[in-house]
Amino acid sequence: MRPALDGTNRTGGRNPFAWAEYDGLPPAVRRVIMFAPTSLGSRRARMNLLKGRTVAEVCAIERGVAIGITRRDILEAYGPDHPFLSKAHVA
Repeated sequence: MRPALDGTNRTGGRNPFAWAEYDGLPPAVRRVIMFAPTSLGSRRARMNLLKGRTVAEVCAIERGVAIGITRRDILEAYGPDHPFLSKAHVA
């Protein structure tokens, strides 16, 4: 992630993150973002909540995104024979 140049604490990139957005999320969504195995932004979760999705749906979306990013990174680094990419983790 790259820091913003306007003096705020938000970051840009593929998964933009801002503490103000993060602090406004429900605790369950904040936990998913905080303990994800990869960097997840706050923007997608906030926008999904504003669109009317439930907290459970937003948590499921964020978990799915985290698994997808992790899977992509493992494929790039280790190839398709890595144990994480077993049938249980392939969607």
